[in-house]
Amino acid sequence: MTDFKDMKPDELRSMFADDSHKSLFDDDDYMVLASQIAETGDDGVTYLANMLGVCDETRSKAVLFAVSRSRKKQHEIVKLLGTCLNDKRPLIVSEAIDGLIRLNDRTHHRKIMSYLTCRSEYVRGAKFVSME
Repeated sequence: MTDFKDMKPDELRSMFADDSHKSLFDDDDYMVLASQIAETGDDGVTYLANMLGVCDETRSKAVLFAVSRSRKKQHEIVKLLGTCLNDKRPLIVSEAIDGLIRLNDRTHHRKIMSYLTCRSEYVRGAKFVSME
């Protein structure tokens, strides 16, 4: 896993957006990188939220992972995660469910419960693990 601790916010963002790192980074690297960006404050969380619409599935999952653990912009994060419940990619829906449950969100409870019979084991697994 790559160490990003000594990097400045602009360097973190640049590295996250740069497609040339895809062959060097695994899912965990992107999650750590996104988490460090979120830790830089409101600007970092906003940056990650904006990246969600333009990045690939691996980085989108990392974005949801990081923002759902952030203490910043909670209302906006819940809205963002809620919109991701309608995504076509099971791993994104799974991470959105995990994030909403982690944030103790009740506004999307009915939608989350509707995934009880979802065909994707990732989505069902996220719900079941998160509700324990």
